[in-house]
Amino acid sequence: MTLPRDFANSLGFFKVVHYKLTSQTGYFLHDHISGNVDVFLNGALLLPQIGDSSGTNTNFNQFDYDYQSGTASDIIGTGWTPITIIEQKCTAIKLNFTPSLSDIIAIRSY
Repeated sequence: MTLPRDFANSLGFFKVVHYKLTSQTGYFLHDHISGNVDVFLNGALLLPQIGDSSGTNTNFNQFDYDYQSGTASDIIGTGWTPITIIEQKCTAIKLNFTPSLSDIIAIRSY
């Protein structure tokens, strides 16, 4: 699952990375800005913890969202710190569920 890690550029170009799961990891190393990322599971858009574009309204509780942005040093979540406000540098995505083997996760950052 090792892929190049870089930010989407400031000219409006987005970055998309696809993962076909060979293990049931819930963490994905993907540099992005919180609030500027979409995660898809087998083509279906997942619900983020940060629920609006301003980041100031309520965040969803742990039973409502499918993923969080945050920082971690590896795909097992070492040093995981969630980021719950927008416009913060993040290094990882954490799923709020355990995916199945052969699921496809797509992460789009902009």
